[in-house]
Amino acid sequence: MAKLSPLLCACLFSCAGTSAFDATEDDARTPAPSALTAADFKAPLDRALIRKSNFFVDDATFDARWTAAHTDALSFFRAFAPAYHLDLAQVKAAHVPGGEDLCLGDAHPENFGFQDLGSGDTIFAPNDFDDSGYCPVAFDALRFFTALRLQTGDVALVSDAVDQYVAVLQDAKAETTVDGALFPDFAKVHKKQLGKETSGDKFDLALDPELGAATAAQKADVAALLKSDARFKPWTLLDVAVRSKPDGGSADLARLWLLVDHGPTGERTIVELKPEVPAGVEQGRHSKVLRTKTRLATLEQAFWGDTLADDQFDVPFEGGRWLVRDRLSRKSISLADLTAAQVRSMVFAEASQLALLHAKGLSAVKRPGTGDWLLLSSATLATRWTNSFASGK
Repeated sequence: MAKLSPLLCACLFSCAGTSAFDATEDDARTPAPSALTAADFKAPLDRALIRKSNFFVDDATFDARWTAAHTDALSFFRAFAPAYHLDLAQVKAAHVPGGEDLCLGDAHPENFGFQDLGSGDTIFAPNDFDDSGYCPVAFDALRFFTALRLQTGDVALVSDAVDQYVAVLQDAKAETTVDGALFPDFAKVHKKQLGKETSGDKFDLALDPELGAATAAQKADVAALLKSDARFKPWTLLDVAVRSKPDGGSADLARLWLLVDHGPTGERTIVELKPEVPAGVEQGRHSKVLRTKTRLATLEQAFWGDTLADDQFDVPFEGGRWLVRDRLSRKSISLADLTAAQVRSMVFAEASQLALLHAKGLSAVKRPGTGDWLLLSSATLATRWTNSFASGK
C-alpha cells in the first residue's frame, strides 16, 4: 500500500495554519540575493580541489574514481558530492538565500526511490544518506536542479520543477506525489533480484559482472560480526560476495553482499555492508554535525518519517564504521526508464519533497525570489561543472 509522503505528514502537523501562501506575509520576508555567477567563485573547480574533498581515499582509489567519472558531465557531477559542497563554501553567505538545516547532501533525481517499510507499506522518499547532514538548504536544492539540468538538458522542465518547489514552499498542500502505477510490488522485486544474483544458497558470480568472490578471511569476519551484534540475530548467513560499483559517489568503495535468510519466516534477502565515509555536506559550510551514534536514526526520521533499525544501521567493522542495509527492501528509479509524462511526475514529486524538507530553512526568504535564484544559479553551476569535466579529461 502506498503511503502519504512522510515529509508531507510532518509538515501538515508542524505547519498547520502557516503553510498557505499569503502575499502580505511574503512581503515581510527578506528578498533573495542575486543568482550566483562565475564571479562568486575565486578558486577554480579543478582536480586539486576535488582531490582535497576526497581526502578519505588513497591516491589509487581517487585516480580510478576520477577516470570512471569522466564519462559525461552528469556522471562527473554526481561522482563528487563532497567537492560540490567544498566549492560552494567559497560563496559569500550574503549571496545565499535562507539558512541551514538538514540536507540530503547529494540531492539529484535518481537518489530517490521506493522503500518497503514492511506490512505492505511502501513510501517514495530519498534513499541515499551518504552525504546527508546540515548545510545551507539552498545549496541542497541547487544541487538537485543542477543535476536535473545536466541530466535532461530540458530548461523548461527545470523551470517548471523550480516552480513546483516554490509552490510547495508556499503551501505544503501543493505537493505532488508519484504516479501510483510506478510503485513496485516488492514480492516481485525480491524474486527478480534474487534470480539475477543467486543460484540456490550461493551468489552466482557469472550472473553479475560487478560481483566477485569473497576471501575466506572476509567470510570469517562477516560471520563473527553477525554473532557479535544482536541486530543480526534474525539473520542466517548463507554466502558472502564482494561487489564493486564503477560509478557515482561510492565508486571503488569495496562493499560486501550477504545472502541471508531473514527473520522467522526464513525470507531470503541480500544485505549490503558498505564502508562509511565523511558526509559530503561536512566539506562545505555548516555549523552543526550529526552525532555518529544517532546520525542514521535522525536522517531516517527526517526523510522517511520512521526509524527502521532492523533494515538500516551502522556497525564497527574492519577498523571503521560500515552501513548495513537490506538491498531488496528498496528500489531506485532511473529517469531513462520512464516516459516523458512519468519523468515530469517523478521530478515534481521529488521537488515537492525537497521543498517540505527545506521549508523551515527558507522561511524568512521571499519565495518567488528563491525560485529565480535556483533557476539562474543552476545554469551557473551546470556550466561550471561541465567546464571542469571538459578540462579534466
